[in-house]
Amino acid sequence: MNIKNFTKLTNFALPLLLLTMGVLVFHSLSIREDITENERHRYKALLLANELLQSSDDLTSMARAYVITGAPIYRLYFQQILDIRDGKKPRPLNYSATYWHLAAAGKPPTVEHVEAISLDEMFRRSHFREEEYGLLHRALENSNQLVNFEKRAFDVAEGLSDNGPSDPVKEKSDRELAIQMLVGPEYLAGKAAIMEPIQKFIEMFSSRMETQANLGVARLERQIIFEMAVIFVALIATMAIIFYTRLGILQPLAELARQVAGITRGARPSRYGEPTENEVAKLGEALALADAEKRQLLENERIARNEAERASRLKDEFLATLSHELRTPLNAILGWAQLILGGNMKPEDVHRGLETIERNARAQNKLIEDLLEMSSIISGKVRLEMREVDVIDLVRAAIESVNPTAQAKGIALSAKIGCRHGLIWGDHNRLQQIFWNILSNSIKFTPKGGGIEVLAERAGSYLEIKINDSGLGIAPDFMPYVFDRFRQADPSLTRQFGGLGLGLAIVKQLVELHGGMIKAESEGVGKGATFTVCLPLASTGGNTRDRENEAVLKPGVQVASNLMLAGVHVLVVDDELDSLELIKGILTRCHASVFTAASASEALRRLETIWPDVMVSDIGMPEKNGYQLMQEVRNLPEEKGRTIPAIALTAFARPEDRTRAIEAGFQLHLTKPVEALELINAIRGLTRHPEPGKN
Repeated sequence: MNIKNFTKLTNFALPLLLLTMGVLVFHSLSIREDITENERHRYKALLLANELLQSSDDLTSMARAYVITGAPIYRLYFQQILDIRDGKKPRPLNYSATYWHLAAAGKPPTVEHVEAISLDEMFRRSHFREEEYGLLHRALENSNQLVNFEKRAFDVAEGLSDNGPSDPVKEKSDRELAIQMLVGPEYLAGKAAIMEPIQKFIEMFSSRMETQANLGVARLERQIIFEMAVIFVALIATMAIIFYTRLGILQPLAELARQVAGITRGARPSRYGEPTENEVAKLGEALALADAEKRQLLENERIARNEAERASRLKDEFLATLSHELRTPLNAILGWAQLILGGNMKPEDVHRGLETIERNARAQNKLIEDLLEMSSIISGKVRLEMREVDVIDLVRAAIESVNPTAQAKGIALSAKIGCRHGLIWGDHNRLQQIFWNILSNSIKFTPKGGGIEVLAERAGSYLEIKINDSGLGIAPDFMPYVFDRFRQADPSLTRQFGGLGLGLAIVKQLVELHGGMIKAESEGVGKGATFTVCLPLASTGGNTRDRENEAVLKPGVQVASNLMLAGVHVLVVDDELDSLELIKGILTRCHASVFTAASASEALRRLETIWPDVMVSDIGMPEKNGYQLMQEVRNLPEEKGRTIPAIALTAFARPEDRTRAIEAGFQLHLTKPVEALELINAIRGLTRHPEPGKN
C-alpha cells in the first residue's frame, strides 16, 4: 500500500474511532446521570418521609406543651404546623427540627417559604410506586387521627365537652387527665402507628433505589470495558500509523538529510546535477527553520500542558477546600441541633449550643458573601459610589474595629500616621473593606504575642499605607500567587488556618478599581509580611496651589495674569448641570469664551456653527458617551473641527480609563474633582497660550 492510499485509509479510520469513543463517552455520561438522578430521588423521598415524621413530632411537642403550660402560643403553633402540612399555608423551603424549637423559644427564624402545598400532594408528585405511596398515605392518615386525639386532649384541658360542633359545653378543666392522654398507652400506640409505615416505606424505597443503583453501576462497568477496548484499538491503530509513517516518510527524509550533508561536504550523489552554493544554503536554512519550529511547538505544548495541569490541580484544591469550609460549620450546626432536640440538656448548655449554631451560621454566610463578592468583581458588576474620602480616618476606624480581636489574641497593634489628612476620590465602604481585610488577615496569621504596625504617609501624588506584621511570613515561591483567587500557601489537609483564599484577591481588585496598587513583601517564612497600599490623592498641590485655585474661584478676587485665557474659545460638554456651570465659571473668570453643551449630540450641533480652540468633555453621558463623541469629532472634515484639541474630564480614574481616553482621541485625561489651576494649565498647554510679556 502506497502512502496515498494509506493516508485515505487513516482519514476514514481515525474519525470513525473518534466518533465511536465519543458515543461511548456520551453513553457513560447518561448512565452516570441516571445514577445521580436515582440518588437525588432517594434523597428527596427520605426528606419527605422525614418531614412527615418531623411534623408529627412537632405536633406532639406543641400539644404537650399546651396542655402542660396552658400557653395559647403553643396552640397557635400547633395549628400553624397543621396548616402547613395540609397545604393551607406556605411551608419553609427546608422543614427542619430547629424551626419550631426556635419559634417556641420566642426566636422565630427568618426562612424562605415556597408554595402552599399539602404533604399528601407532595407524595403524589414524587412519582412513588403505588405501594410506597400507600405506606406514606397510611402514615399521614394515622397522624391525622392522632391530631384529633390531641384536640380532644385540648378540650379536656380547657374544660370543654363536645356536645356538637356548634354547641360546646363548658365543664371543669382537667389538665392532669389531658396530660395523661398525651403520654398514655393509647397515644403511644398512635405514634407507633405513624412510624411503622414510614419505616416500611424507607426500607422498601431504599431497597428499590439500591437495586437500581447496582444495575446502573453494572451498566457503567460494562460501558467502561467497551471504552477500554475501543481505546486499545485506537492505540494499536495509532502505533500502526506511526510505524508506517516512519517507514514511508521519515526514512526518505533521513536519506535526503544524508544527501544534503554529503552535498555540504562536497560529496554529492551522482544522480544530482551540479548544485549551486545558493541552493545548498537555502536548503540548510529551510531544515534549520523546520527544526526550530518543531522545538517551539514542543515547548508551547509543554507549557500548555503544564498550565492545564496546574489549573486542574487548583480546581481540585479549591473544591476540596470549599467542601471542607462549608461542611465544618454545618457539622457543628447539625450536631448541636441534634443534642438540643434530645431534650436532655441543661439550659446553659442549650444556650451555648444555640450560640455555636449562630456563630457557625455567620461563618458560613461570610464564605458565601466572599464568593458572591469575587463573582461580582470578575463579571464587572461592582459599582463604586465615588466621593471625596479621607483615607486616614478610614485607617483609624479599621484599626479601632479590629483592635478588640488583636487584644484578645495578645497582639500589639500600633499606628504611625505621618499626615493629618489623605483625601482621595473613592468609595467609602469599599475602602473600609480593603483595610479591614488586610488587618484581619494580619491578625489571623500573627501568633500570640506578635505585633502589627500601620504606617501612613504621602509619597508624591499618592497616599501610601503600610501594614507590617510579625506573623508567619510568605514563602518566596508563593509570593507571585499571594493575590491570586483561591490560592493558599498551605492547601494541605493539615493546614492551620481556614478560608477560601479570597480576601487578598478581593482587596487587590478593589484597590485597582480605585486607580491604586498593592504589593506584598516578606523576607521568608516566620519573618512577617508587609502589605503596601498606594492610592492616588485627590489633590496633588500644596498650599500655594490651593491659594491659586481659590483666587480663580472666589468672586471679587483678581485672577493672576499668568492664568488668563483671553481670546481662547472653549466648548464644555457635560450632562450634569452643576458640573457644567462650575467649569464655565472657572473659565469665564479667566476671560475665556465658553460654549456649553449638555449632551454629545448637542456638542456635534454646536461644532457646525463654531470652531473652539479646545473641547472639554465628560465621559459618562446618556445616549452617547464621551468616547463615541470624540470618535465622531475625529471623523469630521478638517474644516469642521476634526483636529480640535480635547480634554477628557471624568470621574473614571483607573489607568485603563486614561489609556482608553487617549486611544479615543483625547489629548489629556483629567479626573474629577478637578482643580481649577490644573484645568487652566491644561487648556493653556493645549492652546499654547503665551504668558504675558512673552512673544
